[in-house]
Amino acid sequence: MNIFQRYKSLILTKALQLYPALPHDIVFSVESPKDNSHGDIASNIALIASKKVGIPPLEIAKAIASELLAQQDIIKAEIAAPGFINLSIASSAWHEELHNILFSGKSYGNSDIGKGALVNLEFVSCNPTGPMHIGHARGAVFGDALARIMTKTGFKVHKEFYINDAGNQIKTLIQSAHARYMQAIGQYVEIPEGCYPGEYLIPVGKDLAEVFGDSLKNLNLSEVVIRTRDFVLSKMLDLIKADLALLGVYHDKFVSEQSELHDVGLLQDALDQLSEKGLVYNGVLEAPKGKTIEDWEPQPQSIFKSTAFGDDVDRVVVKSNGEYTYFVGDIAYHYNKIERGFKDMILILGSDHIGYVKRITAAVNAIDDKARIDIKITQLVNLLKNGQPYKMSKRSGNFVTVKDMVEELGADIIRFMMLTRKGDTVLDLDFALAKEESKDNPIFYVQYAYARASSILRKNQNKSLDFSKIDLGCIASKEELQLIQKMAQWPKVLEVAAQLHEPHRVTYYLYELATQFHSLWTGGSSGEKIRFVVEGDMRLTDARMGLAQAVQNTLASGFDAIGVTPMERM
Repeated sequence: MNIFQRYKSLILTKALQLYPALPHDIVFSVESPKDNSHGDIASNIALIASKKVGIPPLEIAKAIASELLAQQDIIKAEIAAPGFINLSIASSAWHEELHNILFSGKSYGNSDIGKGALVNLEFVSCNPTGPMHIGHARGAVFGDALARIMTKTGFKVHKEFYINDAGNQIKTLIQSAHARYMQAIGQYVEIPEGCYPGEYLIPVGKDLAEVFGDSLKNLNLSEVVIRTRDFVLSKMLDLIKADLALLGVYHDKFVSEQSELHDVGLLQDALDQLSEKGLVYNGVLEAPKGKTIEDWEPQPQSIFKSTAFGDDVDRVVVKSNGEYTYFVGDIAYHYNKIERGFKDMILILGSDHIGYVKRITAAVNAIDDKARIDIKITQLVNLLKNGQPYKMSKRSGNFVTVKDMVEELGADIIRFMMLTRKGDTVLDLDFALAKEESKDNPIFYVQYAYARASSILRKNQNKSLDFSKIDLGCIASKEELQLIQKMAQWPKVLEVAAQLHEPHRVTYYLYELATQFHSLWTGGSSGEKIRFVVEGDMRLTDARMGLAQAVQNTLASGFDAIGVTPMERM
């Protein structure tokens, strides 16, 4: 139990003693105040309790604060309008939290707030027609970091990749691969117009030649598709999985749209369930005004009542010619997820799919009113170098691949930099900055803090510290205590990142912690250098070694949450 949990439990106990009518599961916050002058810990319990018991929040706050002042480790309990309780905590409480950090190691901050809840997390899900590009990388890093964060906080996360292997793009892929096959067997052919020109298909063509010999040479496209579809898709999935592995990303399941939805009749099953609920009707949608709406026709079609669940317009599910729309695949896939027992779902989409948020949410709510889905959007990534647009060499067609990026920067830099902005904001990734050894480069600055802590610990001449015997009472300066307070915020940051599905909160926090640690090392606002090894004072040296170890533990936990490897030396 971290320090904020301890005081939350204490505050709740006092509140229940004073107001027995309060529900025991009342939801309120206990956190660091934004302004340090307001103390160490702030709570809004009086504001929440006021609505439950009908007593003014200031009156409740004063009563609870009075009870809290009886605690030996609470120095001050002040009230701020309209009903906040601000506590100032004795140094001994922060020393106790420091012990907690030391004994927790890199698992510091881990919790069980998820209580083992099963969550389906779908991310990347790019078309299996080529290698992953830089836009896919952002979604991959976002999804994998979120999975790690939620796992550290007690959720059971199932990572899923939806293979969009039904549709004309697969026929185009196979036609492209067949052209490379023809080249591999010595036939001069050009890549057909509209096909994929990337060199990544050259090895696929050679593999086709090795396995099929010249038996595909004189077949028409339909026959080639039948013969080679599974083989070509397998090769493309191997390529995508290899790209994901370069980033340290692995999924638990890959779901084939064709074999697991279309071939088993799941599209119709999902529509039948919606029809039984009276949510599908035959009609003609109103003609769009001033913009193009996909699947609009002036003829009667089968339409899903998605507006009943918050969508802007109802959505066509079966065209007038009897064909399913693309959206039906999404409906069937989420029907499939729910049938497999997933009621909590997270879906990460690129910015080009932002129009699907409301319709997919509507479909999930229509299928099962107890199911929940949170759809996150990852915006574009602009490649820069020294602030100017940067065009990398593009060896795989007309886009920059994940492999290109990893070879240029390395997986750890990409992972960290992809999380330095909230997912739904455009990210400028500057190659020069990402390699710069300065405070302006967040990954360097945070890694340097970890390496600096490692260097401090090495100065202890490999002496093994017994944390249970370290006298932390000599850690008394304002800067040192503020550093402990910053570390104590980590469990809360991790919980909020998991609950709001916002992994960028981790990198923000790590940068702030690194800043405070570097500031302490150089003397901070006092202007006096803080020496971690103090000649002739082993008591103080051991305590400060413990402080350095705690910083290292907290940073390690943060790196673990986003899948970045900490560096012992730089």
